[in-house]
Amino acid sequence: MLADPAKGSHAGRGNAGPSRIQPGNDSIPSANQRTDLRGRISPMFRRESGCYNASMKAAVAERYGAPSELRILERPAPIPSPDEVLVRTRFIGLNFADLMQRAGMYPRTPPPPFVPGLELSGEVVEPGPPELGLKPGDRVVAYPIFGSHQELVATPLVAKIPEPM
Repeated sequence: MLADPAKGSHAGRGNAGPSRIQPGNDSIPSANQRTDLRGRISPMFRRESGCYNASMKAAVAERYGAPSELRILERPAPIPSPDEVLVRTRFIGLNFADLMQRAGMYPRTPPPPFVPGLELSGEVVEPGPPELGLKPGDRVVAYPIFGSHQELVATPLVAKIPEPM
């Protein structure tokens, strides 16, 4: 099952409704202290993408368990390392492994809170290493293993979708 986060869907189940969306429940550091999910300091401006103090929405598992443990929260945008590509998520996959992540039973599942999600498709925002031959706007599929259920994902595992598709 695919979900389109740009259309307000929530973990593949359609509109989450007001009881699930709780913006402001997440403590985001001030602009001069902003960090990404790995704790790295986020720059105020990224030349490649034009992101200014970017934030994004993410489906965050606050505890292991049922879908009711997921919350849509504002998070700092990830900062890709030199070997990663920054991808704007358009569609996510939702499969058994994602359910096992949410339950805390998938191998190497991080402790809560975390963003689940094995796979996504979207467009390149920052292209990463030149040997990948990507440019902003290229359509890609990605397999970050964790974290695909958010609007922006930094991952080294990407493949360009051929143009005729």
